[in-house]
Amino acid sequence: MAVLVSTSVQTSDGRKTIEVFLPAATTLAQAQGFLTGFAPLVDVIMGGVIVEASVSFPLTLPGGLKSSQDAGATVHRGGLFGYDNASLYKWSQYIPSLTPTLFVGDLVNVGDTDVAAYITAMESGITVSGTPIQPTNQYDDDLTTQITAVESFRK
Repeated sequence: MAVLVSTSVQTSDGRKTIEVFLPAATTLAQAQGFLTGFAPLVDVIMGGVIVEASVSFPLTLPGGLKSSQDAGATVHRGGLFGYDNASLYKWSQYIPSLTPTLFVGDLVNVGDTDVAAYITAMESGITVSGTPIQPTNQYDDDLTTQITAVESFRK
């Protein structure tokens, strides 16, 4: 799987992203070096402003995950979980292909043990090598309390 370098370009009417894929063996230092050389090349041919850049690396999936989808599973039907945080706005995360038995009407059954474990991880983090890693919104605000969990359909 390739490494993705994303460069965000802003104008008065919005923001778009330039995506460039690099070989899977690319290191963080190499990705930064690529961006350092690449950004000036696109900056001079655009009228917009480069406002941000990020890199995504492929990770090794843990063992024990299912290798085939459940019958009838679709990424278009899922659960939309909303979390409170320090900003004025709720932050939401869409979980595609949520197991149909986890819906009670239009709501996600947050009392289900597996759903509760996911919510706890989002609210409290997951400890990695003794350090809790706490999920945040895009502004680095901790996600504090799950406040909504509803069925959602996405294209």
